[in-house]
Amino acid sequence: MEVSDDVVRAGLLRVGRGEEALRHLAGLLEKDPDNLMVVSLSAYAAYQLGRMEEALARYDQVLARTPGDRDALYNKGLVLVRLSRA
Repeated sequence: MEVSDDVVRAGLLRVGRGEEALRHLAGLLEKDPDNLMVVSLSAYAAYQLGRMEEALARYDQVLARTPGDRDALYNKGLVLVRLSRA
C-alpha cells in the first residue's frame, strides 16, 4: 500500500466529503489496521462528521501505541470537550 497516495485521497476531508473519506479510510484500515497515520485520519474524519465516540476510540488507539503523540492528545482533548468530559 502506498501511504502517500492514500493520504492524498484522504484529502476528501478538506473538501467536505467526509463520509467518502471515512469509507476510504475504513478500507485502508482493513488492509493495514496498524497504520497509525490512517487511524489518526479516520479519527479526524469521525470528528468532522460529529461521531465523537468513534473519534475518541480512534485517538485512544493511536495513544495506546504512541502515548506522547501531541496531535492525538490535543485532538482527543477536543473530542472530550465536545462530549463534555473535559
